[in-house]
Formats: sequence, C-alpha cells, structure tokens
Amino acid sequence: MFKALSKHHDLSTLVNVLLFSSLGLIYFSFALSNIVLGLAIAMVIYSILFKKIELNLNKHNFVFYTFLITPFLLTLISVFNSENSSVGFKYLWLRLPILIIPFIFQFTKVEKQSLIAGLKVFTAFSIVAVLKTLYNALIYRNEDILFDPDFIFFITIIQHPYFGVFVLIVLVSIIEFDMIKYKYLKISLFILFTVAIALATSRLVYLLFALIIVFYLIKRFSIKKALVIAALLSLISVLFLNKNIIAKFQTSVQYENSPRLKLWNNAYKVVNSEGDMSFGMGIGDYYKIKKDPYFFEDNSNGIKGYNPHSQIAEFFVTNGYFGLIVLSICFIFGIKEIRKQNTFAMITFVIIVSFAFTECILTRQFGVQLYSIFMPLVFMTNFRRTNNET
Repeated sequence: MFKALSKHHDLSTLVNVLLFSSLGLIYFSFALSNIVLGLAIAMVIYSILFKKIELNLNKHNFVFYTFLITPFLLTLISVFNSENSSVGFKYLWLRLPILIIPFIFQFTKVEKQSLIAGLKVFTAFSIVAVLKTLYNALIYRNEDILFDPDFIFFITIIQHPYFGVFVLIVLVSIIEFDMIKYKYLKISLFILFTVAIALATSRLVYLLFALIIVFYLIKRFSIKKALVIAALLSLISVLFLNKNIIAKFQTSVQYENSPRLKLWNNAYKVVNSEGDMSFGMGIGDYYKIKKDPYFFEDNSNGIKGYNPHSQIAEFFVTNGYFGLIVLSICFIFGIKEIRKQNTFAMITFVIIVSFAFTECILTRQFGVQLYSIFMPLVFMTNFRRTNNET
C-alpha cells in the first residue's frame, strides 16, 4: 500500500482522509475512531522516516504549533501542579491528539485539495449521522420527548451540543467549498441539517446558526439566500412553537433552574476557596470529586470536582492567573491571525471559540478531536483570504 502511495500528494490525501474519518467515526464508535487515528499517525511516522514526506521546520510553523498546543501544555503544567496527579494524567492522555494532529498539519506540506477531500469524508459521515438522528426522532415522535432537553439523548446520535456544532461546520463547508453540485440535493441536505440542528436543542448552536444565516443573507444574493431564509423561518417556528425550547432559553438566566449557572458559580467558589490562584489548583485535584450541581456543599470536598461547562473557566481554575494570561495572549494572537483567513476559517474559528466559552470541550473525545483537527486547519495558508476566498 505504501509503495502505491509513494507520491506526496497521494500520501497527503490519504492521511487527511484518515484524520477526518477518525473524526466522523466518533458519531458511531470511539474504538474505531481511535484505530483510524492511530493508522493516520502511523502512516505519517512511516512517511517521515522513509522520507516520503519532508518536514518544514521553519520559525513560522513553530510559532503556530506552540500556539495550537497551548491547551496541552497548560494541562501538562496543571497535572504536575496536582496533589492527585493520577487523576490528572487521564486528562493529559485524553488531550494527546492536541500535541500530535497539529504537528501533522503544521509541519508537513498539505495540499488544499487533500484537505477538502478530508472535509468531504467528514461530510459523508455527518450526513449518515443526521439521517440516524432523524430516524430516532421518527421513532420517538409520539413519546412527547422531541425538543425536550431532558430526553434529547434519545434523539441525537452523540451528545447534543457537539452534534449541533459538527453539523454547523459541515453546513459551512458545503456552502464555502461547493461540495454538492446538484441543486436539489443541496437543498434537501440543507433542510435535513436545519431540522437536525433544531432537534439538537442547543441554545448556542441556535444562536450561531442564526448569525451564520444573517451573514450569508448579507453576503450572498442567489439561491442560497432563499435557502437561508427558509432555514431561518424553520428555526424561528421551532423556537416559538415549542414550549420546551422557549423554557430552555428562559432558564438560561434563572439561577435556580439553570445547571450551567450553578456550575459557573461553583467554579467561582473554587477560585475563592483557594489561597493562592497564581497557578491554580491542578486538574487532578479539581476533578477528584464529582457532585450534582443542585446539591452544592460549601466545604473542602464539595467545592471540587464540578465540570464548569466552560473551557476558559476550567483553565482558570486549574492553571490560575497564569493560565488566564496565557489564554488571553493566545486569543489575541488568534483574532489577529484569523482575520487573514477566508470565510470558512473565520466562521469555524468563531464556532469553536464560542463553544469553548460554554462547554469544557477538552474533557470529551468529541471536543478534543474537534479542536485538534479544525483549529490547525483554520490557520493554514491554504485558507488565506487573499488567495483562497471562495
């Protein structure tokens, strides 16, 4: 197989197809996803050792690589800053792809067409996942659980906010890279994906979807305008006609009924309970004990172990003011650089960063691979606005 793929372009395409396949397989099986990811990494190692792929180890790439692996480095510091390091190592192992996948994207020559081939593969997996989700919705249509946040796990194929975010990125990919050539197939997929987003019941995904629609309404004056208007009307009808969705938005600002507000408050209490927050309390200590946010106990054990539902809040608690400063520098650098990129890169960056503010995306494999694959992707020269705007 390797001999048949001796050309750099063929190797690059296969590696990218495998990487995006590993992401797509997360919809169905963590085990298969990890196996395919391992194959992609093994292929890159083989290609480097036998000089099928040459590494581009220049200063520019090192700067971006350091920027991209900052979450892993902060986790590493936090593990060794933990009294309970054994718990922390679990999170370090989970986040290992952040160290490896950006290396592949950053230091090997990756063709734009190879990346788009990978995106097409991920789109195909996502279409199957959306169809499975719609099938689940049909099965439970008479059970009065559609759009009910307490039972959404019966409907979406994976945890609902991650499902919604993946579908959003696929929609943007289809539009920006014109992956679907047949007009009616594109319309059908757009409608299916819109329904899937509505079924996900993620408030953030709803808001991001609405913003993306407004963006394309302003930017485009073609058949896509009609599509996005139809999608917006569909989403609005769901929001205003379904009592569960309306209630979910209302509880967003009601502390007693909002688990997320309770978790954010618990993270705040953790910070206040620590004497010195210069470098945080360590990720192993923070996740040592887990309790229900509805039964918060204000003592040395009860204040620890909550998932704060914000990656920024987690790094602040586990890495202290040092982590907050490092993240702020990275955010400023990211904003500065993303302005040079094309529409696909900018929208994907906004989706991931917004998601990180409301979820601890790096505590689940869904989020780790989302970050590891798409964050390096959006900063690549392949997607610079000056040369590659679609």
